[in-house]
Amino acid sequence: MVGLTFKNLQYENNDAFVFALLKNALGKALANFDKAPIKLRGIDLRSVYGTKDQVFGTLTERYKELAKETMMGVVLSSNIIGNPVKFFDRISNGFNDLVDKPVQGFLEGPMEGGIGIIAGAGSFAAKTVGATFSSLHNIADSLANGLSTLSGVRIHYK
Repeated sequence: MVGLTFKNLQYENNDAFVFALLKNALGKALANFDKAPIKLRGIDLRSVYGTKDQVFGTLTERYKELAKETMMGVVLSSNIIGNPVKFFDRISNGFNDLVDKPVQGFLEGPMEGGIGIIAGAGSFAAKTVGATFSSLHNIADSLANGLSTLSGVRIHYK
């Protein structure tokens, strides 16, 4: 799996046409995405019988479905909606810590189990809060980019 990130930083000045300016602002706000999952999976065809068109039809249908899944992953990684893919990934990592750390601790003893419960709960809370604020930051950043384009103000990132 590959994580694809895109941030539109190019500034175009189209002050003459209001609609072009609005399109540019919306494009900047909607086009940014972070770590969109791109999964390239192969297909294993053995002892394939049929015409060339039937085989190509099978391959075409397979890769159409993969393209739909990939596009949905890119759309759900958009910063304008808070990047739900990254949000749920972080929360699921926190939940795994909430379960795994106590289990690992209790395998070593009761005192370590108690420490594992505290560590797991702390990790879950930290990752949940971090994911929430990261999503809110992504939404605000996308809106700020769109509004700055509309107003003609340039935002420089370091």
